[in-house]
Amino acid sequence: MRWAVSLLAGLVVTFLLLMFGVQSFNSFRADDDERKTYPLEILSSSDRIDLARQLGEETGRKRPELPKLEDLPQLRIPKRVSTGFVQLEVSLDANGRVRDAVVVGATAPREQVERVRAEILEQRFEPSVVDGRPIPSVRTEIIDVTWTAGE
Repeated sequence: MRWAVSLLAGLVVTFLLLMFGVQSFNSFRADDDERKTYPLEILSSSDRIDLARQLGEETGRKRPELPKLEDLPQLRIPKRVSTGFVQLEVSLDANGRVRDAVVVGATAPREQVERVRAEILEQRFEPSVVDGRPIPSVRTEIIDVTWTAGE
């Protein structure tokens, strides 16, 4: 019996919400004279020219003047530039010197990966510190790489 009362109460609430929602969007109101519609008219080319004359605008179509080919500066086509990354796992000693750099992932070509790895092996990093003392550590470095075709 409780479920029937709950179902009936739910239906009444749903009906009332629906009615107030429909009424708030004026769906029950008949079309009044205050709602006016105007026909849409698409103008032809001749109508547009006539309208432009009435408005005092130029009606003739002028072709754009293009510079002579000899007057244009010569274009330089740039080399294709590509970008990628190299992800390395870098092992450091307590002084921050690189002991080893292992490539974990890369989207760059092999030559670029080897160039980045060689540069990392020559670098020095800030060592990790525990209790105020530097310790050997391993960190991950992600290096963005840009190269041009043929490089």
